[in-house]
Amino acid sequence: MTMEAREVKRVKLYEQIVADIREQIVSEKLKPGEKIPSERELARLYGVSRLAVREALSALAAIGLIEVKHGVGCFVRQVERRLLPQDIALSSEEKDRAMDLLVFRRGFEPEAARLAALYASQEEIEEIARLQEAVRDNIMAGGTAVEEDFRFHMAVVRATHSPIFIRVAEALEQYWLESFKLCKKHTLGVPTRLPVLLEEHQIVLRYLFYRNPDGAYKAMKMHIENAIRKLET
Repeated sequence: MTMEAREVKRVKLYEQIVADIREQIVSEKLKPGEKIPSERELARLYGVSRLAVREALSALAAIGLIEVKHGVGCFVRQVERRLLPQDIALSSEEKDRAMDLLVFRRGFEPEAARLAALYASQEEIEEIARLQEAVRDNIMAGGTAVEEDFRFHMAVVRATHSPIFIRVAEALEQYWLESFKLCKKHTLGVPTRLPVLLEEHQIVLRYLFYRNPDGAYKAMKMHIENAIRKLET
């Protein structure tokens, strides 16, 4: 008999804590409004440092599963089941798929943003702004805004008024959406990424409002390159 070895994932300590607490929230062992044990108590329960616990709590707060009340403690949030994030670790195959499209987007979307700054109607820019608010609202409600983020980027492409750009984006729509899902899944392990994503969107939007094509190009390129860097970590 020949033994086959499967890939062994290296999971950080805080990711294990996030996965365990998430599971307890999903199974309702921890109920909405219930207080999470203190950092000191969690460190003792899990046999880890308080730094690992702090990172786990930051991640749980960033993905909207708990609310941090300074000076009081951490509490389980009421979150719709459809918004509950899944496991945060990506397989190497998933990372490769997400990276393939990010590399394409690095060359495609900055130019789309430049063209949108030149040719978008005021109504289209206002629609992009509304989509940005939808991204923000979903994140604040505890979601990861996968579809909202995707619609934001597609709206920028459509605002180019370029038939070729629009056709390419629509042809890649399902593949593109899968990449968004994978990137967001990875984002759950990076507590600061969701607020940064919102700020990066806001910078792109600002340059569209100002009709600044070079600024829009650079802002979108920075946004995609930051996503690549995060995926590589």
